[in-house]
Amino acid sequence: MKAENTAGGILTLWNPLKIIIVDAEATRNYLSAIIQPMGMSETFLVTNVYGPQRIDEKISFLSSLVDLRSRHKEIPWVLGGDFNMIKSLSEKKGGTRILSKDAAGFHSFTEDMNMVDSEVQNGIFYMEQQKRR
Repeated sequence: MKAENTAGGILTLWNPLKIIIVDAEATRNYLSAIIQPMGMSETFLVTNVYGPQRIDEKISFLSSLVDLRSRHKEIPWVLGGDFNMIKSLSEKKGGTRILSKDAAGFHSFTEDMNMVDSEVQNGIFYMEQQKRR
């Protein structure tokens, strides 16, 4: 993703000896690629996000991810990055201790897309074993 002004853009790294990029697309808020690991026939959709700061752009951003998923619903999806949204106050660091209007929309998005939210403790990500729906 091309950087704008002081924004650094979005970057995705891969080992071309192990991963083939089948297709890719970029928007202002995500960089997405269909990848195929060498020696495998299965492909995966991998999307890195950096969500908008402005509240009025956040729901549109989530809609663009729903659209992306609907165009590639037949393959597994790995989605990660900084959404610039939270689902609960336990995720909030600094600022006013209230949930923004986008929290309900983000919560609905993660539920509707069957996303697994990896939590952070002391700067380290971990994932709990989750039941499949």
